[in-house]
Amino acid sequence: MGTIALDYDARIPGHILRDAGITEVFRYLTDLDHPKDWPKGLTQDEVDDLRAHGIKIHLNRETTATFMLGGYAAGHAQAEMSREWARRLGFADYEPIIYSADFQSTPATRAIVSEFNRGAGNAEGRCDVVWNYGDYFVVKQCLDQGYGGGWQITNSWSEGMRDSRAYAFQRIEQRVVGGIKCDVNDINEGVKVMIGTIPAGISAKWPSLAADFPANGTFDDATALIYADAAARYAAYGVDRVLEAVKGIQVGGTSGLSDADVDRIAAAVVKKLGIVLGSA
Repeated sequence: MGTIALDYDARIPGHILRDAGITEVFRYLTDLDHPKDWPKGLTQDEVDDLRAHGIKIHLNRETTATFMLGGYAAGHAQAEMSREWARRLGFADYEPIIYSADFQSTPATRAIVSEFNRGAGNAEGRCDVVWNYGDYFVVKQCLDQGYGGGWQITNSWSEGMRDSRAYAFQRIEQRVVGGIKCDVNDINEGVKVMIGTIPAGISAKWPSLAADFPANGTFDDATALIYADAAARYAAYGVDRVLEAVKGIQVGGTSGLSDADVDRIAAAVVKKLGIVLGSA
């Protein structure tokens, strides 16, 4: 059985989700200064609780079912507000925000949704963090136009079609967890989610790895581990070279060195190996 995620409109304690085998949820972003205006929105306490129990949180922004039909201006304004709230809740700027088109789309409404996405992308300064929730046609358009991902409704609005690039598919099924009625979503296991970009200055720190760490290239959950492992291996390689150099000095019979002599030898070894102390 694949991974499922729940979306719901009232808080469920993290331990209950964990005990039910749930590791991912879709939850709503709201105005943190006026939480009563949107009672089903995330709070800091809920975020902390879910994270403490290993629950991955996907951020969803929706006001009314058709709020995306405000077009470019609405997308720009919503993205600015949503990103501010996400930061205050401890989410990084590379973490996507999903904007919900909770209606059966038409070519005309999809054109307006596209403008909403353009406004959101411009506010963010990047497209990969702009996702859509909606029917097959909305999600397909979102992905075709280079935005980061999609969460697809699979009811009759999608006419039986699924976009294989979507991150999740919402079933026509509900279940009760912790006394709360939840929608059930299948996570598309084959989809990688880009979670960040490689810093442009990385080649200055590790020139020999520049080709493997292309500046501003994207990485996902899996490749992030690869990059971290590569950096760790490279650091270990440098340490091994230092140890070999020191061993060579010892083999050469240099004993009884003063502290000043040791400092000069260490500086020479560091310079020879091309390692700049404090740069990593």
